[in-house]
Amino acid sequence: MTKKIYRLIHTCFGWVGLLGDADGRICRLSLPVVTRDEAYCRLIKGTSELAIESDSDLDSIAEQIIRYFKGETVNFNCEVDLSGQNEFDRLVWDATSEIGYGDVRSYAWVAERIGRVGAYRAVGQSLAKNPIPLIIPCHRVIKSNGELGGFSGGIDMKARLLELERAAVV
Repeated sequence: MTKKIYRLIHTCFGWVGLLGDADGRICRLSLPVVTRDEAYCRLIKGTSELAIESDSDLDSIAEQIIRYFKGETVNFNCEVDLSGQNEFDRLVWDATSEIGYGDVRSYAWVAERIGRVGAYRAVGQSLAKNPIPLIIPCHRVIKSNGELGGFSGGIDMKARLLELERAAVV
């Protein structure tokens, strides 16, 4: 079993939590919240893995996250660990990872991309379980009619992230 480490990062949007391993593979990310304690609680919710806090591990991805929330164009570059996830979810998350910074695609687009035309509701359910939002940019997936749809971090956060990316691209 690989040793798990976590890191809590303060950004201008709030506290973000990262869970990974000593080799830098990320397996969970919690979206910004007001307090450090809340970020930690959201990060470990539903997991039984023991992790050790580190202020020095995961430096590269931590820097990328800080730059992202400052409004810089960031295409996250890190390894992820999605072991234990089912094949459908991994397909959805892989397709979603192809959506570039500042772009949006529809749930139907993702469904078509994975060869499951019409499975847009299942795509939405898969994205709701995304353990690594931002890195797997599920906030960039919207309804075909242009409405935002759902988001594990809440609709307000989804709107803020999309606005942040639009402002940086312009």
